[in-house]
Amino acid sequence: MDIERRRQEAAEYRRKPRLIEENEIPEGILRASKQFIEDEKDPHKDRLIIEDIGRRHRKKVDYSQDLMSDRDWLKSIDEDADDLDDEEEEDRRKKRARKEKSHKRKRILA
Repeated sequence: MDIERRRQEAAEYRRKPRLIEENEIPEGILRASKQFIEDEKDPHKDRLIIEDIGRRHRKKVDYSQDLMSDRDWLKSIDEDADDLDDEEEEDRRKKRARKEKSHKRKRILA
């Protein structure tokens, strides 16, 4: 197919030029192309070789530093839960006090 197209183009009297001719390509691109071809012939020449490409290695974790026993951990969780319960109870008490105060104001105004 390409050969037929080239023959047909060559046979035409006033053929249209290709999109870009060889002489229109910038020198830098031609040099880079030649360098790429040379590098492909010997891929290990002047290159940094990276051996370990692939999955990331897991970090090694040492849990022996965690000296808290299960019982101690449960106690600390229970203490935190008790603290939260106390805070919730205090919030309810404050809310109740505000309501009573607002009801007293309404009674005084009425």
